[in-house]
Formats: sequence, C-alpha cells, structure tokens
Amino acid sequence: KNKLAGDLPVLELPVDFPRSSRVSSSGDSLVIEIGNELVEEIRKVAQANGVTLFMFGLAAFKMLMRHYSGQEELIVGTPIGNRGKPELESMLDNVFCSEWFVRTFTSKVEIYLNLEQQNGQWVSVIEYNSDLFSAASITRLSRHWKKLLEEICMNPEQTVSELARGSEPEGK
Repeated sequence: KNKLAGDLPVLELPVDFPRSSRVSSSGDSLVIEIGNELVEEIRKVAQANGVTLFMFGLAAFKMLMRHYSGQEELIVGTPIGNRGKPELESMLDNVFCSEWFVRTFTSKVEIYLNLEQQNGQWVSVIEYNSDLFSAASITRLSRHWKKLLEEICMNPEQTVSELARGSEPEGK
C-alpha cells in the first residue's frame, strides 16, 4: 500500500517521434516467436531458480525496459491471477497468457507486451503507439529482448549490468 504512495516513476523510453498532449489511438503491433528450444532453456533456468516462466519473462522484460530508459525504478502492471505458483504451470501450459504493460499515457498504453505459450513456444505480441515508436525501433527492441533471454539462459550467473551490455539500444 505504502510502496505506491507519493510520486510514482514514469517510464521514459526513448521515442522516435515527439510526444503530444493529444491522446492518440494510433497503434501497431509486432509478433515475435520464441522457439521451443529457447523456451525449454528458459524453463530449466526458471525451475533452477524457483520461478515461473511468467516471472522469468517479466524480469527479463523489466531489465530491458530499465536499460532502454536508464531508470533504476520502474512500475510495470500485470494481471496476477494464477501466478507465482510453479506447481500450477503444468496445468497452465496452453493457457499461459501474460499481459504486461508499461507506462500509461493519458489512459493509453505506449507499449504493451502480450505473451502466450503455444505448443511449447512463446508467441509474443508487442503493441505500441505508432505516434511515438517506429516499427524499426520496436523490431530492434524485440531482438534485444530475445537476445537477453538467450544470454540469461547461457549464463544465468551474470549480473544485470553484464547482461544489459549485450543488449545495447541501437540508434538511441
């Protein structure tokens, strides 16, 4: 209750186009597939660390948002039903659906990640405000997220700062 008291940090991602005071509903989306092999590696690392796939994916996405924004503190919204219990994951295999969103702007979401597990792979959709972000920037961000997932699996003992160096935002 008290953790959200006072001024809350606003995620300030670098944008391609200037923000407007006008609320925009312009948007686009990008589909990303994370293959079975990487999802299996993620599952192994997650299980070894006592976290769910959801928690693993969310942590990686938050790391990426932190790196892109340069901010230490982030607020990320997410549904919480059926989360946090690794023993329920096998029951949720084909129902795994996580909605993560970062920074709302006058009731509009600037960037939103939806992640579903389908047939052992992750199918992700990044929805974004196209008045702020170019398709090229979102494609680059999605490549960095996937690379970050791979790096975490290859060396889960790396620190957050070591992992972030491998996912440098291009053209910032």
